Amino acid sequence: MAHLYGAVCVRDNKSIDIVVELEVWNDEHFYDRVGLEEKYCDILGVQIPYHVLPVKPGRDVVLLLKRSH
Repeated sequence: MAHLYGAVCVRDNKSIDIVVELEVWNDEHFYDRVGLEEKYCDILGVQIPYHVLPVKPGRDVVLLLKRSH
């Protein structure tokens, strides 16, 4: 990785605050927009907040991720 992207892109450790799974928007699926149910993802024994974010084509994913955090 260091040869492809440079040495500054390689880290020995990094904390993970949130896991966001992007999925294609499905008009036939009901999406909970309130977010009352908290979901977690287990990574190496640590519970990390987990969210599924449906995305329609053409949306600015970076902007959506900033708002969801």
